[in-house]
Amino acid sequence: MSNEDERGPLYERPKKASHLHTLWYEVDMLDYCLQMLSAGAVRSKPEESVYLEGFLLHYRNVLRFLSGIGHRRSDLSTAEPKVWAGRVLTPEEVEQIQRPAVMLDSKYHADISQYLQHCTVRRMEDEKQWNVSRMNLELQAIIEAFQRSFPRP
Repeated sequence: MSNEDERGPLYERPKKASHLHTLWYEVDMLDYCLQMLSAGAVRSKPEESVYLEGFLLHYRNVLRFLSGIGHRRSDLSTAEPKVWAGRVLTPEEVEQIQRPAVMLDSKYHADISQYLQHCTVRRMEDEKQWNVSRMNLELQAIIEAFQRSFPRP
């Protein structure tokens, strides 16, 4: 909470010192949501849903950043690293970060979007279960490769 106005408290996310902080914020939130789901700290179904949806949202954001897929002009992503890294990706970084992220994006993005981003018919007709531990494990090697090239500020 940062301020109040006549309608009540105003909230904001932490300020970022650089574009790279934006990605690390997403990773930190992804990790936090996973920890809350995994630690048995969730007390109710609505609370579980909040952490699951938070995990899925940040997972999708991290994948889109790392894969470079769906890049728009105002997006931060590996499709245009000069904006946030000041340089292009090396061939090794493309191989260790971008390519595996593209594969994970193709595996998860559509489902996450249909279950989270949009109100869809599929939500009721085709209930979805998410193995967040497996999803996180699949992403960890990519995040570790990214961190070797672009350490946390």
